[in-house]
Amino acid sequence: MGYVFPDSKLEEGVSLQMFDWHNHTQEALDKAKKGPGEQGLPHYLPPDLEEKREELFQTNGFNALLSDYISLSRALPDIRHPKFINIWRHALL
Repeated sequence: MGYVFPDSKLEEGVSLQMFDWHNHTQEALDKAKKGPGEQGLPHYLPPDLEEKREELFQTNGFNALLSDYISLSRALPDIRHPKFINIWRHALL
């Protein structure tokens, strides 16, 4: 029998061990997060900050004031097709 790829040392026809690479604990924590911009939801500034927002927009070219309200480590929703969310992969990846 030969190898699938010469450098891999994986023999043809040998079944590889499968592994669930998902961090289910972190995924649950991410889904539970609440706050501005979490889960990709929009966030709006109060009307009384409009002047400050416009001033920073002219300086920076983006809504810097709103950006300051949104966490750098915000959680975003999983956009994968449901069919592909729980796929196990080869342990040797």
